[in-house]
Amino acid sequence: MAASTLITVEDLARGPVRLDRVYARGELEARDPGLEAIGPIEAHAEARLAGPEVRIHLRFSGQVELICARCLALVVQPMAEDANLVYHPASELAPVQEMEIHAADSEVGFFARGIEMEELLRERVLLALPMRALCREGCPGLCPRCGQNLNDGPCACPDRGRDARWQPLAEYRARH
Repeated sequence: MAASTLITVEDLARGPVRLDRVYARGELEARDPGLEAIGPIEAHAEARLAGPEVRIHLRFSGQVELICARCLALVVQPMAEDANLVYHPASELAPVQEMEIHAADSEVGFFARGIEMEELLRERVLLALPMRALCREGCPGLCPRCGQNLNDGPCACPDRGRDARWQPLAEYRARH
């Protein structure tokens, strides 16, 4: 990456800091091989000081190419996020034995010297990706014996019939 995108409290004391950046294909995913952007990812962030906290409004959008978890086909998916993040000074972090995390806690972070915006954006892009991409909801995947993509039609493998161990479940489903 070219220039550092570290934002410090000293920078924010002079006023809000705005970063607008367009990441070219390959720029964000250089260190994350599971991520392949299709075209640019546009990112806009504004950071401001609010007492001891740093508040960041982050927006990004673009398209990513993922691999279907069932049939291994390429899936192009739009991706966008609009988030308000809050960062507290690390000095406020008290030692805690055990703590319950809630969904809202994913919007809170801590900083020591400053906040590296490039890393923050990379993290948020990765968090915006689905856990499991599918080319379509009913994707049948690959044949477990021959590996043919069953989206293209049935394979030529001989039908071995149903596994007898699943028979009680089939009977239950038929009754209900």
